[in-house]
Parts: sequence; C-alpha cells; structure tokens
Amino acid sequence: HVAGPSRPIAAAATADQEQQQQQQQQSSRANPYYVRTLTGHSDSVRTVTGFGNMVVSGSYDGSVRVWDALTGVLRHQLNGHTSKVYALVLDTDMHLIFSGSMDGFIRVWDWDTGVCLRILRGHLTLVGLLGLDHSALVSAGADQTLRIWDHPMRGGAASTLSDSQMVMRQRPFSNIAGDLVPAAVSPAASSALNAFPHLHNLGPNAMLANHIAAAAAAAAAAAAANQAQVAPGGLAQAIAANPQQIHIMQQLQLQQRANDQLLHQQLNNMAGGGEHGGGGGVALADLLRTDRAVLRGHSTAITCFQHDGTKIVSGADNTVKLWDVRTGLFVRDLLTNLTSVWQVRFDSRRCVAAVNRNDTTYFDIMDFGL
Repeated sequence: HVAGPSRPIAAAATADQEQQQQQQQQSSRANPYYVRTLTGHSDSVRTVTGFGNMVVSGSYDGSVRVWDALTGVLRHQLNGHTSKVYALVLDTDMHLIFSGSMDGFIRVWDWDTGVCLRILRGHLTLVGLLGLDHSALVSAGADQTLRIWDHPMRGGAASTLSDSQMVMRQRPFSNIAGDLVPAAVSPAASSALNAFPHLHNLGPNAMLANHIAAAAAAAAAAAAANQAQVAPGGLAQAIAANPQQIHIMQQLQLQQRANDQLLHQQLNNMAGGGEHGGGGGVALADLLRTDRAVLRGHSTAITCFQHDGTKIVSGADNTVKLWDVRTGLFVRDLLTNLTSVWQVRFDSRRCVAAVNRNDTTYFDIMDFGL
C-alpha cells in the first residue's frame, strides 16, 4: 500500500497560496513601503537589477528571470547558463540584459522577447562582475583577468568565431597564462618547458607553455631589478617552485573545455529548435563573440572594478590598478602593499578605494586632477 498525500494536491496548492497572501498582507501592514514578494528561483538569488517597473534577477539555479514589479508576473525565464549566475547589467537603450556566470560565459538577452542574442566567450571560469558604459562592456573574472568587449549589438570591431574552430583569438598583449589557440608553442615557452621535463606529460598545451614562459620572464625581470645574476637552471627552479599556479591553470583549461562542450551541445539543440527562446536556427558564428582586450596583471580573482569608457580602476590581490579602456593597456598601480581591496568608485576627478591594511579598513582618496 502506497500512502497518498494527507490532502489533495489542488487543495494543498490553494492553501499555500492563501498562506502566501496572508504573509504579504501582514508584511504590508508592518511596512507601508512593501509591495509584493517575487518567488520562483530554486536556489539563492545572487544578483538583482532593474529599470522602470522591470526587475531582473540572477540565481545560483543558473537562470535569469525578468519580472513585472507592478503585477508580480514573471515575464521571462532566461535559461542557457550551465552554472550559477553571478552578475547582471542592463543596456536600457537597446533593451538588453548581460549576464555573467560561473560557466565562464556572458550571455546577451533581449528583455522584450527573452531571446539569447549573443554569447561572449573568453573567461576561463566565473564571470563575477560586469560593467557597461559608452558601448564598451568590461568583465572581471576569477581567472584573474579583466576583459574588454565591443558592444556585441552595436556593430564596431567585435570579433567573431568560426563555426568549426570555436576558439579564442590571442591578443598581442595577452602573453601571461596564454589563450587557447591552435598555435605552436613559442620558442621562449619551449625553452622554459625544456628546463623541467616532468611537465612534458601535460601534452601540447599552448596555455600552460605561455604561462610558464611568462613566469620565466617575470623571474628574469625580478632578478635583473635586484641586480642579481640568475644561475643556470635558476629560471626552472623559480617556475617549478610554483606548481600550484600551473595546476590551477591546467584545471581552468579543463573546465573551459567542459563548458565549451556544453555550449556546443546547447547550440546544436538551438539549431534544431530544441531550446525554447534561444534563437533557434541562428548560426554559431552569429552568436559567439570574443573579447577585444585581455587585461592581465592581478594575481588573484578581481574583487571590484569600475569603468567609464576611457579608464578602468580595478582591485584585487594587494593592489588597485589603472587601465586604459581604449588600448587595453596597463597604466599604473594606484595603490600597493594592501591586504585586500573591498571596493573602488570614481567620478570625473576623484577615486575612493575601500581597502584593508593589516586588518584595518581605510578609505583612500585619489585625485585625478592633480
């Protein structure tokens, strides 16, 4: 004998609705500003934004939801990310939603139709922060990079990926950690790899090789700065002393490949009409975009940044850095020797950074007009 529900399902649903209405009425009486509660996500809500009467929420359940704040109606449930959604930003002129996820992708949605219009591929893992201004999108990830994207729906110099390759194009200055490109390992990387044969079991891997070469260059630069001579094999020892970083980069590459496989499967389903609201029939090359610039220099996940279309101020590890949006180049360190960076904000002249030094919080103010 299988025990049935203690009360009919329809009656249970009605009772739950009545209980929710009672709770809303109690909240309304207790707080005159209260309007309603929006429910629907199956996991924690990480990020919320809005415009007018529209509310957009991103959740650890992997979905983005678009709500009507006046009626409480769910306008769209945007499915496509394969992992937690961490960041949202809106283009209110073009009615677009940008979402960043732990799957490493940024998706661009039409908030009127719920259709996914573009997929931005570049980060190796979590995209935790997004900023949109003056037609330039900037993203920050746990892969220690900031990335600059031309607005994918406004034309311009945005690059595309071929349907057969679906790989990143390497930028001239993205020489730290390397990008996934079908290219031969550079001579510098080969020399560094030959210094310690135990890494050859990683197989042909341009990303790790370039990362190792960059570590070798950094070690040589540090030695030169200290007016010290590098003994034979010294670079190999300096690089081999940090196997954890190499392991991290290897794991990020494996994760990106897994994410690519999921994305490719999704796009194949879309082409066959298998994914509702995904833009079925759209060619892969029309959906995918790559970054215009990769900004490398931080040694940990980016914790905060702001940009205004011309400059970026970012915080991570023990520094606050200044970058040029137009060229994608590093300008200078604004603050160093910090324990951590909590937040940065600037206007046309001043920048304020909330930082920690030796377990004490400070607000450092900088003046760009000086």
